[in-house]
Amino acid sequence: MSGQRLRASLAAALLAVIASTLPARPAAADGVCRYDVAATTEGGFPDAALDVAIRCDRPVTPRDFDFDHGGGGYATWAPEGGLAYRVALGPLAAAGRGSDFAATTAGVLAPIGSWLAAPDPGAGVTRLEIAFHGAADVKLLVNLEEADGRYLLAREDWRFAGYSVLTARAPLVVTAPGPAAFAPPGRAGPAEATIRIALLDDGFRMTAGDFEEWIGRFAVLVARYWAGFPSDRLLIAVTPGGRPRAPFGRVRGGGGVTMLLRIDREETPAFLHREDWVLTHELIHLGAPFAPRRQPWFMEGMATYLEPMIRALGGATPRNAVWEEWLRAMPTGAAGISDMGLEGGGHPYWTGALFFLMADVELARRGDTDGLARCFRAIRRELGDAASRSTIGAIIDVCDRAIGSPVLETLSRRYAVPAEINLDALWRELGVAAGPAGVSFAESGADLRRALFDGGRLPAPRP
Repeated sequence: MSGQRLRASLAAALLAVIASTLPARPAAADGVCRYDVAATTEGGFPDAALDVAIRCDRPVTPRDFDFDHGGGGYATWAPEGGLAYRVALGPLAAAGRGSDFAATTAGVLAPIGSWLAAPDPGAGVTRLEIAFHGAADVKLLVNLEEADGRYLLAREDWRFAGYSVLTARAPLVVTAPGPAAFAPPGRAGPAEATIRIALLDDGFRMTAGDFEEWIGRFAVLVARYWAGFPSDRLLIAVTPGGRPRAPFGRVRGGGGVTMLLRIDREETPAFLHREDWVLTHELIHLGAPFAPRRQPWFMEGMATYLEPMIRALGGATPRNAVWEEWLRAMPTGAAGISDMGLEGGGHPYWTGALFFLMADVELARRGDTDGLARCFRAIRRELGDAASRSTIGAIIDVCDRAIGSPVLETLSRRYAVPAEINLDALWRELGVAAGPAGVSFAESGADLRRALFDGGRLPAPRP
């Protein structure tokens, strides 16, 4: 070793010894911004505004803050750089940027990020705390965690934050069995999950009781499949819109899961109980964390595959109707995989549904008596509900460990890129065929067909 290198080595060793004797530098504390929010509805709904004052323990200015969903175009900051602003929430919602807003005489619906300005990530703020000071007849409904009279939202969840409802009406409340209602429990949690329902219209043909019965019924079916409703609490906003017999739904989960349901004012309980699939589809989304949007086939495929099965197991639709739907729609999934593969962005609903059907059939071939139910329950138990975020790889790993074999990983690798699927051979193995009088069944596939539905059987809560 040269003299120069020896001196450098000794100096480095001496500095290491000195550093080891010094007290450790404390890590910088996470920054917090506290918001005080007051609502004004001088002209009645939907003419509403929010006055927001902010105090942060970091040196920030209005230029450090941002709104989501175009909310910045409806916000006016206080003069001279003060951390206060007014956002015209009613006009923002009435402008209807996308499907995430509603403005009616019963209240205003908007994603939290549209009116809650958040500091840039580089500002060092990791937690947002919100206190609402509405008039006695005005309520802010959100599904965020609460502590000491404030709602809590992690800065990293802000862009994904759930819906908020500003209204003068108390929400309807229904409950569903929580994980503690089942034996043995699949995960820790309450005996009951609470679902609040905000009705943002006076013109629905359905009554409040009709909405409670409809949402409550299918919440119970989903709770039974997961052996406990997937989320401990849920906020649902029901708004008018869409086309008759064509409801629309969406889940937003950041900070706490929320759901938007948009239905025609003339919709009836008979249709919603017997034919609607949207509510069940969206409730299924609660049972897993959101994965990146560039890979929607897993999340949308899971909901598309399970929705008719859960409804059939709960008696809301005949089992024959499930097979008829699969025979009609699975060719769309096969074409998507053939043309683009799972990762290619082809029809994510039915490419994903076909993926899960093939996985479930593989488990049935092996004599697995639980099917994919064990996989989906493990996802919720280990990775959280729709308020969490994960990756497809992590979700598949949890599933395969619960199953005890890399069934999903093998299929996802095989069909990630374009590949042909012999759907006719699959139908022959299952013993199903479409005919002029509906679906017909062969005895040869009876055991496999039975295994698919037996694996997803709905346990009843313990008395």
